[in-house]
Amino acid sequence: TKNIVCAKCVFTIYGYSLPLKRYSASKNKLMQTIEFAGLRKFDEKALYLNKIIQILKNHLINSYIPRIDIALDFLNKLPKWIDNNIKKLRPKIETVKNTIYFMGKKQEYRSSTMDIKCYPKYIKDKLSKKIIRLEFVFKGRYTKGFQYKNIKNLYVKIINTIKKFTGLDVTIKPI
Repeated sequence: TKNIVCAKCVFTIYGYSLPLKRYSASKNKLMQTIEFAGLRKFDEKALYLNKIIQILKNHLINSYIPRIDIALDFLNKLPKWIDNNIKKLRPKIETVKNTIYFMGKKQEYRSSTMDIKCYPKYIKDKLSKKIIRLEFVFKGRYTKGFQYKNIKNLYVKIINTIKKFTGLDVTIKPI
């Protein structure tokens, strides 16, 4: 994106590369973000990413968590009652291409705390099953102050937020 001032790749012993980025918006110009995307996919890359995290765990323990994305997948369509629950708290809807963004009444654009969006995953990834994804993007203001060593406390906060917006009881499998 526009605000990345430096981007590099970290190549792993398993043959995969991880993006390492430095953003212009960072208050500490030395702070870098490493991205572990796709940890819960059902493929070989996810298996290796989890192994890499286990290897790096001791080095990441005091790292801050700038963002966590949690996805809930539904077959065929998003249940109406979940859609209605979200709309009670985020009544403003904005559609961009195939993605629906749920926003607060006074919200102009994306939130600096949390975004909720829904899109057809089967179109994006060319899947055979019609999977609709409801995605919660917990950003810097939401995760502020949480370090990797306290990630279980962040999980509890996220689970309660998802329950508040959807009515669903979810669990997050620890890394």
